Amino acid sequence: MAILGALFFVAIFLAFIAFLAFIWCRIAGKMGYHWSMGLLFLVPFVGLIAIIVLAFNEWPIEKQLREAGLRKESKQMNTVIIIVIAVGAVFLLMVPLLAAIAIPNLLRAKLSANDALAKATLRAISTAAESYAVANSGVYPDGVYELTTASPPYLNNHYCNEQIAGYSYTCTFEKTGYKIIATPLTLGTSGSAEYTITTGGVMSPGSDSQNR
Repeated sequence: MAILGALFFVAIFLAFIAFLAFIWCRIAGKMGYHWSMGLLFLVPFVGLIAIIVLAFNEWPIEKQLREAGLRKESKQMNTVIIIVIAVGAVFLLMVPLLAAIAIPNLLRAKLSANDALAKATLRAISTAAESYAVANSGVYPDGVYELTTASPPYLNNHYCNEQIAGYSYTCTFEKTGYKIIATPLTLGTSGSAEYTITTGGVMSPGSDSQNR
């Protein structure tokens, strides 16, 4: 749920940037420049400098109107455009701020989702091993392959020695029990902690096994 909210926020943010790019390109065209110059205004700090330079320089459209003797009539139009540019500059300054908010939130949501999936995966392997033991007089499997090759299988995926959603899984099986470890590929980025589940479905750390 958290990652969906973060993705929605990013989608809105990207839509805002696209709309802002369209507006800047339109303004650049009306000023007499090539429309692509409007994209320059989206670059943090560089865009602000460009706006300041344009505020004190004669625009191509101004030059054309001056040469045609219509500079006086163009003043009102220039005032409107300057106001639009000023408002756009405010939005431009907001872009880094919005990015600073959106990106960490997205990373936190991804981290939380990876942690939740890691714990769910450990529980799935544990449940499969426990079910196998119940069906085999308390004897646990020697390896994950016994869980995946049974008919019907206790587990649909090997998981062990695989990398899934930011975690790698290490499995140790014996006839008397098992130990499965989920280790983040990059601690703090792909996962917040190393999780371990052992015989009986005991998980640590960040365990919610006490609620089972």
